[in-house]
Amino acid sequence: MGRIMGFRPDDPSIRRDPYPAYRALRDEDPVHWSEDVGSWFLFRYDHVEGAIKDSRLSVARTRPTTGALEDTLRRFLVFLDPPQHTRIRALVNRAFTPRVAERMRPRIAAIVGRLLEPVVPTGRIDFIRDFAVPLPATVIAELLGARPEDLEIFKAWSTDFAAAMDGRMAPIDIRDR
Repeated sequence: MGRIMGFRPDDPSIRRDPYPAYRALRDEDPVHWSEDVGSWFLFRYDHVEGAIKDSRLSVARTRPTTGALEDTLRRFLVFLDPPQHTRIRALVNRAFTPRVAERMRPRIAAIVGRLLEPVVPTGRIDFIRDFAVPLPATVIAELLGARPEDLEIFKAWSTDFAAAMDGRMAPIDIRDR
């Protein structure tokens, strides 16, 4: 363990192309301690699966410690351990059943069509920015009952939240929202 030094997932070279580093770590140091980050990283499926099923491990150790933000985040699904996680996940799963997805198929197809319209004249797309991010954000917003006129702010909140969870978020002035 710890044979590969200096792994930082926020390093710009890792962000640009993480796969060589992931491959090296998976092959040479699959249970990796990063002194820089102060965290363990698991690079093999069987290790991740084992950690998820190990009741001695807890998300409580990864909770942010920022006062009011911590109070809010501690209730989010990703920051809960069983049995609370299991109970809340069962409720959330009801919104994402195959039946619900099938019922939404025409609406999802319409959203896909709208997102791809700008591609037709140019033949170009930034797939992540213009399709992969807005599609699930739009579908989830609609599943949650967000009003169409609130979609942009919902997407902005989702982006801000994802950035905050990723640890790369710059301060946000909420007055801009």
